[in-house]
Amino acid sequence: MSELSDKSCKEASYQCERDLEGCGSALNKIFHRAECLHALGLKDHETVGIQIRRPMAKTCPLTCVSAINNLTATNGGKAMETCDCERDSTCLTVKARLKRCVLSRTTNYTMFSCTQARKRCNNDKDCKRIQENFLRRCTKLISGVGCTKDCLDSQDELLNSDLGKALNECECDGFEEPYCRGIRANYEELCVGPRGPRNSDASPTPAPTEYMVQKFIHSGQSHLANTQFELPVWSLYAAITAYMFFNL
Repeated sequence: MSELSDKSCKEASYQCERDLEGCGSALNKIFHRAECLHALGLKDHETVGIQIRRPMAKTCPLTCVSAINNLTATNGGKAMETCDCERDSTCLTVKARLKRCVLSRTTNYTMFSCTQARKRCNNDKDCKRIQENFLRRCTKLISGVGCTKDCLDSQDELLNSDLGKALNECECDGFEEPYCRGIRANYEELCVGPRGPRNSDASPTPAPTEYMVQKFIHSGQSHLANTQFELPVWSLYAAITAYMFFNL
């Protein structure tokens, strides 16, 4: 198991790119190859770097899987496995998608989709009401500025409900994946602890947290767009998040 390092992913990416014959070359074969970008649902923008454009494909081309494995075989690639995304949603999403790209070619890989979990919740009157209540009471958490008792109480209500508990165990995916990962990272940083209901009588197997994903991940990272959630952009972010949660 690789521990999460103190090195930021931005620094790790920069150092990798400077190794033109090793890590940098492997990185280019992932992020400058159209078929890999398409499969990962990414776009390489000239000025801001990698952007999330769409959901990733169900499976990745073998050439992309090989390129990712070659990247993580280099010292720079290993550093990128354990680098700290610092709650950057693009970074978290790209790292997770690189991991899923490799796993998609294994015979026993399955994924419990958050998109499907939210659809089931939205189709249920009570679950939808509890979910909407969570979004209203957790604005500070979602925007990345604080964790309140009121928010934690609403989370307990959601995750202790029959359909809502699946939202803690699912894998972020689809168009809303960056927002999903950003909210989870905010929780782990601001609420200081793994996600999950605080007062459940059940003892379910805990779902992997975003930090745990980073520790186990076998993938690389390219340029990072600056997508840290900040208070000035909260109104836009809240509108996007609410649309994605309520219209699935």
